[in-house]
Amino acid sequence: MHHKNKKIKRFKPLSKEDEITLLTSDDPDFCSTQLYLMPLIVQAIGRMTLSDKEAQRIRNALLADIPVAAHRFLRSRTEARAYRFATYFTWYIQKRIEE
Repeated sequence: MHHKNKKIKRFKPLSKEDEITLLTSDDPDFCSTQLYLMPLIVQAIGRMTLSDKEAQRIRNALLADIPVAAHRFLRSRTEARAYRFATYFTWYIQKRIEE
């Protein structure tokens, strides 16, 4: 089982400006953005009681969602001005976990 008490690296959000720089300079697969958001994903999943297999499935799905979310975020000037990408991506985590 995926336990809440596993040591999890704490997510440290970047500033809005640094996130925009990361997103706009990242490779097409958003590998650096995936590394940046991994602790956020792990923290969210770690709050749930899941089997290791289910936790891995959700983690992989969320990682696969990052390029789509990044493109949508960058296209939406309103979102990009109003929120950090990490805040925007938290919505994806919530929706994926609700599935």
